[in-house]
Amino acid sequence: MKLHIWSHENLKSIVSIGNYSPRRCGIATFTSDLLGAIQEEATDTNCWAIAMNDTPEGYHYPERVRFEINQHQLSDYKLAAEFLNMNKIDIVNLQHEYGIFGGIAGSNIIRLISDLRMPVVTTLHTVLKKPTPEQKEALGKVIKLSSRIVVMSKKAISILKELYSIPEEKIVFIPHGIPDSPYIDPNYYKDQFGVEGKNVILTFGFISQNKGLEYAIKALPEIIKKHKDVVYIILGATHPHVLKTQGEEYRISLQQLAEKLGVSEHVIFQNRFVELNELCEFLGIADIYITPYINEDQIVSGTLAYAIRYPDRHVYIYFLFPVKVKYLVGFLALVSFMSTWNAQGDGIAHAAHLGGMVVGWVYLKYWHQCYKLKAMFQQQPKKHTGAKTSPGKGNEKVDYYRKKIDELLDKINRVGYLNLTVEEEELLEEGSKYLREHDDGDYH
Repeated sequence: MKLHIWSHENLKSIVSIGNYSPRRCGIATFTSDLLGAIQEEATDTNCWAIAMNDTPEGYHYPERVRFEINQHQLSDYKLAAEFLNMNKIDIVNLQHEYGIFGGIAGSNIIRLISDLRMPVVTTLHTVLKKPTPEQKEALGKVIKLSSRIVVMSKKAISILKELYSIPEEKIVFIPHGIPDSPYIDPNYYKDQFGVEGKNVILTFGFISQNKGLEYAIKALPEIIKKHKDVVYIILGATHPHVLKTQGEEYRISLQQLAEKLGVSEHVIFQNRFVELNELCEFLGIADIYITPYINEDQIVSGTLAYAIRYPDRHVYIYFLFPVKVKYLVGFLALVSFMSTWNAQGDGIAHAAHLGGMVVGWVYLKYWHQCYKLKAMFQQQPKKHTGAKTSPGKGNEKVDYYRKKIDELLDKINRVGYLNLTVEEEELLEEGSKYLREHDDGDYH
């Protein structure tokens, strides 16, 4: 295995072009995380961004964003190129996705990069197997103007070589990154989200029709016949562009479908955008993560990459055979172990792979324990908010506890269990116990 060591000593400035946080989309998160990671590694290098805007008013960007482009304003692209040239930037990293640039098939970006006097490294977030003629022409020009092309899927390499005749040495494969967060036992947060004792299926990301969520819901009746404790959490707000043109039509159709199939009590819609810390908590409670996308051109899934961070999640091999991540890794470890005895000069450091797996396992086990200790010490003392309301008697008491517990579960979904007051925690425990003894509802 060849080891490539990146040297940044001669790089004084790196600029990334793409969407940027706080804009709410996957590419904005990716660009922000990538640039932050580069800056952390190359502390002497000046790293900043040019942000693409889909609205005239733009967003409240951090200082790292030094130039903004209205994606539909062609003159902005020309000015951005002049700005980069005047600042004598060493390398430009373009985050390419057809939909974030104006013009036919995002062709406006060609005006910018064709005027640059420095190397352009382009990261492709979408690689279509069957692009339209306009898409193929636009991407072909971007590829020609780029010094290197970065892809996050090996399948993308074969597509690019076949459609665009790119020499393989121009393409760099870098897997999609994931958060550096500790391992979480699936049961650790379940009680905080009101799904204790349940088998949780999770999908997260912006909601739009190409996600295929209706197929997952249609599969639930058969699943529930064998696994009555299953809940399916759909986490994410409707995509902003979809919201502007279609409103909540798709989400409403999903809710109606769940009601029609009699599985509405097993489907939880979390209609909001969550930050990384809370997202990791949701991933922590998931037993199975699914990406029911209906578009085979979804060449890479950032949400799936995030989900694989947790070893008890199931991965569907070829989307058919469910295998827990930890068992898949164990199989790969066995292959590496056997290969150390049968390498026969294949140039691959199998022993190094095994060493990396061992170090990774120790790291995850260590941080799992520290995380629990950290949570214990960071938990803020609860504040008392006043006297309790009397619950009444008989059926009134049942109705009272039902209403209160529903309110508390809504609050837990919004802000988490740790933000309940002492009285609310006591009421939740007291009410749940009472309903278990006196009610035939779903609070068992």
